[in-house]
Amino acid sequence: MGEEGWHAFEVAMAQVDAGRVLLLSSVPGLGPRLSWVEAALNLLPNMHKYEDDLRDQWQSRAHRTEWRRFLERLAEIHRNPATPVTLLSGEIHLATRATFDTAPAPMHQLVASGISHPAPTVAYALALDVLARFGETPLPGKPIRLHPLPGKTSIYISQRNYLVLERWSGEWTVRWELEKDGSTPLLQL
Repeated sequence: MGEEGWHAFEVAMAQVDAGRVLLLSSVPGLGPRLSWVEAALNLLPNMHKYEDDLRDQWQSRAHRTEWRRFLERLAEIHRNPATPVTLLSGEIHLATRATFDTAPAPMHQLVASGISHPAPTVAYALALDVLARFGETPLPGKPIRLHPLPGKTSIYISQRNYLVLERWSGEWTVRWELEKDGSTPLLQL
């Protein structure tokens, strides 16, 4: 983000006083270590075309310092039990979820993608799945973990999908609607 973006982010975060904070980001704020992928692509011929896509992600080595700043600020807001933070994002054309281990309870990230895009290949999802299993800890002692959707075994689901977030009597639940598999079981936030 440029300075104007950071300023707008800080102004918005300063206005948080009570209730669940739903932060929408066009790209996932929690994810695997993409710097390994960036390094590998630099070694392979004709792979530079993917570099721009990777640099759009928070996890890119080009944005490591900004990513830590972003996560530190979110953890600061989330630390107050009256203002739990949930990240909502898309862009990767897959469905997944993640947690950021920060006090007082893990912060959730929910990823769904626009249903107008065709689903990527299963091989793409499996490659990200393998990468995600290595884990990532951009802030010491606060690992990021990617998890399968409720009722699934793979971390990334390669189906068109959308997210349903509901609040009943102050309790938040989420489910994904998957093009081929239908509804996932509910996940309580």
